[in-house]
Amino acid sequence: MKDVLREFLDSPLPERVGWPHVFGSMLLALTGLQFLTGLLLSFAYAPSPLSAHRSVSYLMAEMPGGSWLRGIHYWGASAIVILLALHLIRTFVYAAYKLPRGITWVFGALLLLCMLGFAQTGYLLPWDQRAYWGTSVTIRIAETIPIAGKPLAQLLRGGDTVGALTLSRFYSIHVILLPLLTVCLVTFHLLLIRRFGITAPWTDIGEDAPRTIPFYPDQMAKDSAAMLVILSAVLFLAWLLPVPLGTPADPADNTITPRPDWYFLFLFQMLRYFEGRWEIVGTVLIPAVLTLGLIAFPFLDRNPSRRLRQRKLALGALGILVFAWGYLTYLAVAQTPRRPGWQRPAGFLISRSDRIKRPSEVGGLYVLKQQCFECHSMTVLGDRRNLQTLLRNSFPSGREWLQTHLSRTGRSLTEKEGAELMSVFRLVAGSDPALLSLIPPKARFGAHFFFNKACVRCHAIDGQGGKSSEIKGPDLTLRLLRPKEWHMKHIRDSQTLVPDSKMPPFLHYEDFEYEALAEYLLYLHTP
Repeated sequence: MKDVLREFLDSPLPERVGWPHVFGSMLLALTGLQFLTGLLLSFAYAPSPLSAHRSVSYLMAEMPGGSWLRGIHYWGASAIVILLALHLIRTFVYAAYKLPRGITWVFGALLLLCMLGFAQTGYLLPWDQRAYWGTSVTIRIAETIPIAGKPLAQLLRGGDTVGALTLSRFYSIHVILLPLLTVCLVTFHLLLIRRFGITAPWTDIGEDAPRTIPFYPDQMAKDSAAMLVILSAVLFLAWLLPVPLGTPADPADNTITPRPDWYFLFLFQMLRYFEGRWEIVGTVLIPAVLTLGLIAFPFLDRNPSRRLRQRKLALGALGILVFAWGYLTYLAVAQTPRRPGWQRPAGFLISRSDRIKRPSEVGGLYVLKQQCFECHSMTVLGDRRNLQTLLRNSFPSGREWLQTHLSRTGRSLTEKEGAELMSVFRLVAGSDPALLSLIPPKARFGAHFFFNKACVRCHAIDGQGGKSSEIKGPDLTLRLLRPKEWHMKHIRDSQTLVPDSKMPPFLHYEDFEYEALAEYLLYLHTP
């Protein structure tokens, strides 16, 4: 091993090799980062239409570091596309694709297509409106391919519309098929680089340039510094700019204008210029010509020189392509419909610290509406005295006062209902009572039921409960989401789903009570 390592480190490089050649090492570092973050994200992700969006919401709003982790994966993907493009452009400018290194270029071009495949399949996984309708448009574009289009679209969708099978297949391609393909392509690409070496810039084919620069420490120091810079940049961007999450996918709501990620915007814009019978030119013909030309270019370019002055035609074609891509991307961005200033952006997430979760507080809103809204309103509304003003000016001194007050109206409270009212009073009198309006009605009753029954004895939520029973149940504040039907069945008889569960069966509740408890559990992790 020492001999192999020494041979690798001491391998000489041609002159004029330096900073422009660090893109490959940066890409290798980012690929490793993407694999690691993708693995960690898969621990919290549930690939089904019922739970995909909820699991991403949980990851971003609840899981410690989850939003940053998703941001690293997102910005890492964009950085890979940029660096791959720069790497190919540098290789093109240096004419390092010329024989015998043509096959090395082919593997690099296949890696670019593979990374774009990662981007397209990963785009659907959050299962929000933008992802759903963007993927629907992408599959309809694939359907325009002659002969193979309809079978390919059917294979991707798994049916007539984008649904559960589509998400499952995109997830499998994203986490199994493409990673295996990427590992193979990277391995062969590195072996070919090792076999043929790095091309000496500005030489002719067959010219053997002197190799005087040792890989270690000269080039290895540059590669290491570049890897550190790009990794630091991705980590910083993920911290500075969290990735937004839109509203859950709704096949019935087609009001959204689908937009792909920025690196596909040029194709999106190009489709505007080909309509009707010419649509196939923009969806199939031009992309196919560009792709095949990219792969076959080393075998089409017969110019024996790598010097810039003798490759004006090839460099001019490159300049036109880069300009066209940039201009079409600019037009797509400029023509994106702007959201009205008064409209809240899709994917608004309530942070864990701001969301009301405790069962006495969530359930307190149910008791408040049952007991107080006949005589009071939350804010100024007609002739009824509003609770916000009353509670901020004179907060009640205890439950005894509350019980006396209600007894005058012929109402009575249990001890727990009194505790719930006092909890919600503190929120009404606080700085942001509007958070109460975000609690769904069924979740209010579910929390009230949770707090008044045995649930609160075994389970804790946001620091409340779980202290009065010998059987310590799991803390429900941070739990992966499951479908509502699963929660209802689990509450009814947990051992039918979890054979080793110590939770006793609760067979005496009504169906609406099971449903309310399940809705409360779902609310805990659903913004």
